[in-house]
Amino acid sequence: MIEQATVSTYQQIFGAKPQIIVRAPGRINLIGEHTDYNAGLVLPAAIDKAIWLAMGRRNDDQLHFHSLDLQDSYQGKVDSFEKDPKNWA
Repeated sequence: MIEQATVSTYQQIFGAKPQIIVRAPGRINLIGEHTDYNAGLVLPAAIDKAIWLAMGRRNDDQLHFHSLDLQDSYQGKVDSFEKDPKNWA
């Protein structure tokens, strides 16, 4: 199960159980792509894809991310985190 893999990987990498585990289901818009925020009609539907996220609090200004899908990690500081199209984090 994906939830178990997410928790297990979190514990292996960060050495503790996650404090929060959330799942956001994927969706598609059958009609009305990009019209909902322009007062248009939409017909969204949930799909069988989802994003799982496990999180825990840190006591410093560090950000530590790991992607199961990409098998890649990111470490940085909160105050120097910048948008970078080459970096998934």
